[in-house]
Amino acid sequence: MAVIKVLDEYTINKIAAGEVVEKPLAVVKELVENAIDAGSSLITVEIKNGGIDFIRITDNGSGISSDEIRRAFERHATSKITAIDDLNTLKSLGFRGEALASIAAVSKVECITKTAESLMGINYTIYGGKEQDLKEVGCPLGTTFVVRDLFYNVPARRKFLKTPVTEGGYITELIEKMAMSHPDIAFKYINNGQLKLQTKGNNNLKDVIYNIYGRDITSNIIEFEVKSDIINVSGYIGRPVISRGIRNYISCFINGRYIKNNILYKAVEEGYDGYKMTHRFPFAVLNIEIDGSLTDVNVHPSKMEVRFSEPDKIFSLICNSIRNTLKETDIIPEIKIPVESSDIKKPEKERLIPDITKKEIPPEPFEINRMKTLEKENKDYYVKDTRTDYQDKNPLPLQETLFDISGMKQEEQKNYRVAGCVFATYWIIEYNNEMYIMDQHAAHEKVLFENFMEKIHLGKVASQIVSPQIIITLSSAEADIVDLYHNAFVNTGFEIEHFGGNEYAVSAVPAEIPGISSEKVMLDLIGMLSEEKNVSKSESAFVEKIASMSCKAAIKGGRHISENEAYFLVNSLFKLDNPFHCPHGRPTMIKMTKHDLEKQFGRIV
Repeated sequence: MAVIKVLDEYTINKIAAGEVVEKPLAVVKELVENAIDAGSSLITVEIKNGGIDFIRITDNGSGISSDEIRRAFERHATSKITAIDDLNTLKSLGFRGEALASIAAVSKVECITKTAESLMGINYTIYGGKEQDLKEVGCPLGTTFVVRDLFYNVPARRKFLKTPVTEGGYITELIEKMAMSHPDIAFKYINNGQLKLQTKGNNNLKDVIYNIYGRDITSNIIEFEVKSDIINVSGYIGRPVISRGIRNYISCFINGRYIKNNILYKAVEEGYDGYKMTHRFPFAVLNIEIDGSLTDVNVHPSKMEVRFSEPDKIFSLICNSIRNTLKETDIIPEIKIPVESSDIKKPEKERLIPDITKKEIPPEPFEINRMKTLEKENKDYYVKDTRTDYQDKNPLPLQETLFDISGMKQEEQKNYRVAGCVFATYWIIEYNNEMYIMDQHAAHEKVLFENFMEKIHLGKVASQIVSPQIIITLSSAEADIVDLYHNAFVNTGFEIEHFGGNEYAVSAVPAEIPGISSEKVMLDLIGMLSEEKNVSKSESAFVEKIASMSCKAAIKGGRHISENEAYFLVNSLFKLDNPFHCPHGRPTMIKMTKHDLEKQFGRIV
C-alpha cells in the first residue's frame, strides 16, 4: 500500500483546491473515486433522502492502515502524488487530498476500514472535522464510509440544496457514468431502500449499457474503436434511430474519468451530420485512453472538465471515425410489428385489423408551413382521388425536366422493382425479400446534397449573379467570420467582399440554392457559423452546412412524379455512399422484411 504523506507547501499552492463539497453528489463522487483508486472490484453505494441524510459507500479495496487513518482526513494529504510534476503522469481519479477533510468538516462521518496486513479493522468517527472516536473492530477487507446529516453545521449551505428527488437524480446519473467507465467493477446502487442498478463487473461494457438503458437502446448500438499515435478510443455509438432531444446520452471518459468537454461532444455530433435530425443528439459511450501529459484535469474542483494540448487532432479523429463507422453500417430503420397471439385466437368477427403504423418522425421546422399548405391543397384528392385521374388533378410544373432520365438504362432497373406510390409521397420498392418505403422528398434532398458536394469537390459550382447586390451590415465578430471562411464562401459559389465601414456586399450566390439571395438568410448563415467557430474551424463542416441548404429545391411530398422518375431517383439514391438519411438526419427510407409480413398475416408462426 502506498504511504500517505502531507504535500509540501509549493505543491499545495499549485493545486487549485476550491470548494469540493457543494452537494451530496460531490460526496459520492469523491468517495467512489477513492474506492476505485483503492483497487476495488466491488463497490456498493446506498443513499437516503437524496444523500442529504445518509450516504454509505462500501468497497473491497486495499483499505487504510490504523497509523494513517487520522492523516487521511488532513487537508492535502494524499498517497497519489508527491509533487506537481506527478500531475503530468496522473493515473488515479483522486489526487488533491481534499475530499475526506472537506466532507468531514460539514457532516458526521464514520469510517470502517481494514488492510490485508491487519488482523483487526479500525472504526474512526469524526463530526464537523473534530475526532469523536477511534477503536478496533472486526470487519472484512476494504473500506466503508458512512456520511450522515450533510451540512448539519452549515445551515446556509443546506437550505440551498434542491429537493431530495433532484439531488438523488444527480447521484443516480453519476453512478451510471461510473459503471460505464469501469465495466470491470461490480457496482450496486441502492436509493431509499430500492435497488436501482447492479452490474456484473465482467468487463463487458455492453452488459452495463443494457442494465442502464435497457433492451431498445442496446439492440441499436454499434461497436466503435479507433487508434492513433496520441489517442485510443473504444466503446459504442448509437444508430441514428435512437437520437434524443438532449445531450445527456453522450458519455465520454478520459482514462477512466467521466468528463464534460465541448470538443468531444461536438466531434460526436458532427460525426452524425447527415444521419440525425436537426436539434437531435446521438447516443455514444466512448472510453478514451490518452497520455496524461496531453491533458489537464486540474481545471475545476469537480475534476469533471479537461483540457487537451492537441484538440484539433482529437476532434478530427473522433468525428471522421464516427462518420466512417456509420457509413459502413446498415442503418436503415426497420419496422417491427408485434403480433398479439391472443388476437389470433379470437373469433374472426372480433379480430382487429393490425395497425402497422410507426411512430412518426416530426418534420424539419421549415417544412411545417409547407405541409399545412399541401394538406389544404390536396384535401379533396385524398378523399375522392383514384389512380387514373390523379395526374390531371395535381400536375407538377415542369415535371418532365425535374429528373434527367434520358441516360438511364433498362438494366439498371433489374435488381429491384418499384411497386407503386402511396399518398403521392412514399414509393414502395421490392428488393431481395425486403420491402423498402422511400420518402421522395427526403430522397431527393439527399441526391441534391451529394451532387452539390461533388461539384464543390471538383470546383464546378455555378454562381448566380445577384442584382442589385445584397448589402449587409456586420459586427466585428461577424466580419471576422466572413474573413475566416472567405475561401469556403468562394468555393461554394458566393462572392462577398468588404464594402466599406461595417458593410459587406454579396454579389453572387450558389445557383443550386434557391432563395438564399436575401439579407436575412445571409445574416442567419453567418450567425450559424459564429456559433460553430469556437469548436471547429474546418472548411469541410462549413461546406456541408452550405450544401444542406440546397435541399430546398427538392421535390415536395404530395407532388406527383412518374414511375420512370421514381426509378431514376432510386438509382441515384442507391449510388450514394450513405443513401439512408437526408442531410437533416431524417431517414430516406424504411424497410420491412418478407418474413415480418408473412408473420403478420399468419402465414408463418
